[in-house]
Amino acid sequence: MDVYADLLFLINFSMDFLCLYLSVKLLHLKQHTGRLLLAAVLGGVYSVVALFLSVDSGLALAIDVGVCVIMCAVCAAGKGVGLPRLALLCGTYFGISALMGGGMTAIYHLLNKANLPLDDVAGDGISAWMFLALATVSALAAVFGQRLFSGQSTRRTCTVRVRLGSAAWELSGLCDSGNLLCDPISGTPVIVADREHWLKGLPGDLRSAVESEGREGVAGVHTKRMRVVPMKTAQGSSMAIALLPDEIMLEEPNGKKRTVHALIAPSGQPLGGDFCAIVPATLMQ
Repeated sequence: MDVYADLLFLINFSMDFLCLYLSVKLLHLKQHTGRLLLAAVLGGVYSVVALFLSVDSGLALAIDVGVCVIMCAVCAAGKGVGLPRLALLCGTYFGISALMGGGMTAIYHLLNKANLPLDDVAGDGISAWMFLALATVSALAAVFGQRLFSGQSTRRTCTVRVRLGSAAWELSGLCDSGNLLCDPISGTPVIVADREHWLKGLPGDLRSAVESEGREGVAGVHTKRMRVVPMKTAQGSSMAIALLPDEIMLEEPNGKKRTVHALIAPSGQPLGGDFCAIVPATLMQ
């Protein structure tokens, strides 16, 4: 069987890049084009190298999965991306790759039934022209899928405007139905913000108290403003300091504004992505 290494590399590079790009977009991770290209090159090179590997099927599968994990790690490398988010990226990448692979297989069988005048590269194998046609269709599907995901992402984002005393600041927020954090006593929803951005917006005396003295210091400065809420994350359970601002206004991309009653608490780790606050879905309804 004749295999064209350059064509094999090009097809795998293109498909890996599209799958990784969609995965990063879907998870709202910060996009680094250079890292995406590097990961896709790694996938394309491995597809050629794999032709010369003589190992049993079990080891071959383990190597395939390992290379895919390394590709995802290259894309996710950076501040604020831990093992849970990397695992989520790997799962998303595997899922999208499976969907696109299944779509290509279905299209291939449909084209075969159409008896198109395309010569096979190797007797009963897939022709180079058909291979390119399938890749083109998949690329178009990926582009339209990315636009769909982007549209959904836009509808789920908002600008969070917070006012506390003389201090006022803005946060780029992402509406997430998974944020169910609330004050256990009053039931008030809690917006989780990146700690760095959360601290920058606080009045000077309150920020100093939080940074130097912790919860006791906050209680001494703004007792009525402080709430202690239990927070459960992938890293475990903890207690978070949540503050009740004078006003929180959410502005959606379409210009719609709403004033909400909510607490705002710092995240125990960087949120990553292009947003710095996670807004409960109940506040956007």
